[in-house]
Amino acid sequence: MDIKTLAVIIEETESQIYGFCFHLAGSRENADNLYQDTILKALELAEKIDKNHNPKGYILSIAIGLWKNQKRKYGRHNRIAPVIPMDETIENIARNGELKPEEILDKKIS
Repeated sequence: MDIKTLAVIIEETESQIYGFCFHLAGSRENADNLYQDTILKALELAEKIDKNHNPKGYILSIAIGLWKNQKRKYGRHNRIAPVIPMDETIENIARNGELKPEEILDKKIS
C-alpha cells in the first residue's frame, strides 16, 4: 500500500486507533506516545499493509506489539533499577545537607 492510501485510512480511523491506544495505555500522555509510535511504525510498514485485508486491524496489532514491548522494557527496567520514592523527612534532611546520599539510601533500605 502506498503512503497516501495509508494516510487516508489512518485519517478515517484516527479516533478508533487513538481510543484503542488510550484503552491500552491508561493515560492520556501514554496514549499520545503510543498513538504516535503506532502511526510512525505503520508508515514504516506501509508496504506490508494490504488495504483489502483489514488495514485498521493491522494498525491495531502494531499498537499492541508496541505496548507489549514498552511494558516489557518498563518491567525489565524496574527489576534492574527500581525507583524507590523517598519519604519527605529524609528528602528534607538531605536538602539541609545533614545526610550524604549514601546515608539516605541506607536509611531507605533499612
